Amino acid sequence: CLDKYVRVTVSQKQFDALASFVYNIGESQFRTSTLLAKLNAGDFAAAAANFDRWVYDNGKKINGLVNRRAREKALFLS
Repeated sequence: CLDKYVRVTVSQKQFDALASFVYNIGESQFRTSTLLAKLNAGDFAAAAANFDRWVYDNGKKINGLVNRRAREKALFLS
């Protein structure tokens, strides 16, 4: 999935963070995400900021997702 949609070169840590993210949200959600659009535009900072938007389930903020996204974002930025 990442090889199919990511059009920019990413580091191994960025790839790993994205793999965790996609595993959780699914390929179809990732394919149409703003995170992917920002990433493919080369705006890595904006892409990283978009991890924070994916912490809701049915409109409710989930602490587990907040924690997961924080770890994915930190790995992406490392």
